Amino acid sequence: MGAAGAAIPSLDWNGNRLLISDRWSIKDLPKQAKVYLGSENTSGWMREQSDRSQWQDPHGWSYARIELNPSDNANLLIEDNQAIADIETPSTALTSNLVLDLPDPQFSDSLKATVAHLTMGIAGNRTYPSDPVSYPLSRFRDGAYQIVALARAGQLDLAKQLSPYFAENDFINSILPEADIPALGIWALEEVAIAINQPDYDRWLWSHIQRKAKLIGDILSTNRPGYPILSAAKAPFAENSEFVRVDLGKMENTPDAINIDPAANSINYRALLDAAALADRLNNRESAKLWRSQAEKLKAAWQKDQPITQANQQPKSKIKSPEFSAFTDGLWPSGIAEGDRAALTQVFQKRWAGLKDNSGAFSPASQSIQTNIAEAHQWLLLDQPEWVWQALQWTWQNQASSGLYTWSGDRLLQLSDNALPKSFSQWQRLRGRVNSTQLTPHYWTSAEMLLLQLDMLTYSDRSTSPSTLIIGAGIPKDWLSKSISVKGQLIDGNLVDWAWDGKQMNVQIKGENLLVKLGSAFPRETQLKLEIMPKDSLKSEILIKEAFRSN
Repeated sequence: MGAAGAAIPSLDWNGNRLLISDRWSIKDLPKQAKVYLGSENTSGWMREQSDRSQWQDPHGWSYARIELNPSDNANLLIEDNQAIADIETPSTALTSNLVLDLPDPQFSDSLKATVAHLTMGIAGNRTYPSDPVSYPLSRFRDGAYQIVALARAGQLDLAKQLSPYFAENDFINSILPEADIPALGIWALEEVAIAINQPDYDRWLWSHIQRKAKLIGDILSTNRPGYPILSAAKAPFAENSEFVRVDLGKMENTPDAINIDPAANSINYRALLDAAALADRLNNRESAKLWRSQAEKLKAAWQKDQPITQANQQPKSKIKSPEFSAFTDGLWPSGIAEGDRAALTQVFQKRWAGLKDNSGAFSPASQSIQTNIAEAHQWLLLDQPEWVWQALQWTWQNQASSGLYTWSGDRLLQLSDNALPKSFSQWQRLRGRVNSTQLTPHYWTSAEMLLLQLDMLTYSDRSTSPSTLIIGAGIPKDWLSKSISVKGQLIDGNLVDWAWDGKQMNVQIKGENLLVKLGSAFPRETQLKLEIMPKDSLKSEILIKEAFRSN
């Protein structure tokens, strides 16, 4: 027994029983058995023959080695002295309340597994990028995607529990302060707020959103150090104590100049619109107007810096590079590339032609699996489900642990002695299997996968006013010959059920009266039956509408 499973602060051997961490007892050892105690930090500890009866190590690197006589027929009794009632049990189910009846069981298994992995990856009220044993610090950017995925999967209590960390922290991403962190916080928290739909949560959130939105405005409007710079003393792990600033672009000599960094500005755009939405709900029209104005200037500057028409004129070899940020976040989650979907579709079609290997099989552009899934999310919103399914199947075929639906962030990542900061000790050597080559589960990748799959079933198109509920955007045509149903999907605070019987789509919404449209796989003449059940109404009547799918 050693510290690979958990820290062992104390050991006690009285000649009859071995007590581990004042909790577990090993009894019925043969009289001839020899028990050696000590520290794994001792050179040659696996051969050490000490006569210690007790051992303590505040860092938990204790070991107990039991030597048995080969002729002994030993049956060891292991007892857990901690009462069952004292063990803290999770208050949240590991899976979503979503009920799926789909023709492809792999799709359902993948979705359910990613919910479970994200739920089990929480330690206390913190998210982590991977196994907390190997990386014990929260990464804000990874966590933002995790909390959004959990909220959309219906894990509202857990998302609410995680919210204070994202509300109270403005810049630190694990060990470094970075400029897009305020925006990621706004986006993640507003997604939770929409899902929870509670006025008290909105009021609690308001001061944090105000502060973060002001920071975004300050960063975008100046290239002077007018915002906080953390010293190395306050960020002791940081190699570079200054922020990765947004002001990397060319400054214009106008009061309204916006500094351009496409990688960060897309999420800043999303955050400003989300902040404005919260301001609207709290009747703060002045703030909403200001933030929308800032967002529109940012969008104009982004589109000027990354003109889609110029991208269309690039050769395939150039357009295959991931530098054009519309490939990974232009439509989702930011929406900053909205405006000319026809031209954007042409860019992606040209890029798609280059995403093939020598055999003609699909070959992703990036070594980062999460980046490839993010790009597939853009394809979904551009109504290209066939592309999405090729990416989905490639991702399933490249799991870190086949059948468990876990991935690493980088498909070619090879762990080495220098793969993780040595200040986090050497736990990375003990990952539950010998010579592991991947950090898995990688929770940002899991979150991207879950968010893509959920939107393939149902998503809210917020580019329209009012928003439009898109049913089955990722449904392949070969599913339509069978019955399909999705029950209990949470969309913008509304519960949505839908069922396809081979001829008609039946949709039931508990909440708002939303516009509804079907995905492109469904025949144009498909009949749509829509039932709206007012969430807060005491009336028993159900509003029934019938419509046909329009262009």
